[in-house]
Amino acid sequence: MIPLDLSHFVRTAVKTLSLESCVALFFAALLVCLVTKATPWLTSLATVSIFPLYSLMEILLRPTSHNLWPFEFVLYSIMSIPAFFGGIVGWMVRLLLRLRRGEDVDLARSFLRGG
Repeated sequence: MIPLDLSHFVRTAVKTLSLESCVALFFAALLVCLVTKATPWLTSLATVSIFPLYSLMEILLRPTSHNLWPFEFVLYSIMSIPAFFGGIVGWMVRLLLRLRRGEDVDLARSFLRGG
C-alpha cells in the first residue's frame, strides 16, 4: 500500500493553481450535481472546503507559517467559482433530463434546496 501525503497534495494544489486545477474543480462539481441532488452553491463550497480547513490546521500547528492568511481565504473563494459554474451545468443537465422524463420540477426549490 502506498502512503498518501495529503499535505503535499493540498499544498501543491493551492500554490500552483492552474487551468488544470480549475477544470478539475469544474468537472468534479458538474459530476456531483449531475448524479446527486446537491445544489450548485453547496457543491462549490464543498469542493474547495479542504483548502481552508488545511490552512486552519497549519495555522494552529505553526502560527508563523501563514502570516497572509486573509489573502489565502480570498483565493479559496475565487477557487470556488469554476466549481460553482460546473455545479450549475450539472444541475441544468439533471433538470433537463427530469423535464424530458415528464417530471414536475420546481426550479426555485431545486436550485436552493436541491432536488
